[in-house]
Amino acid sequence: MEVFRKRWIGCVVAFVLLAGFLLSLSGCATPTKTHYDSAAVMGAAGAAAGAILDKNNRWRGAVVGGAIGAATGYGLEEVRR
Repeated sequence: MEVFRKRWIGCVVAFVLLAGFLLSLSGCATPTKTHYDSAAVMGAAGAAAGAILDKNNRWRGAVVGGAIGAATGYGLEEVRR
């Protein structure tokens, strides 16, 4: 039971940190259609890569890869602009 609790707390902490990071990105600029397009394409690519790479839990890999891909796509579009 203790291992489950530590893993659960770790997931909550990771989610809160990721949510804070994404909220800080959203406050910096006004997103355009290209921001959304880039985030969607990179999110889909990240989800596919994560599902392929995580052999133990494909859903987890897809969610993590999609989140990282979407944040990266949005950030790259912001830097490019």
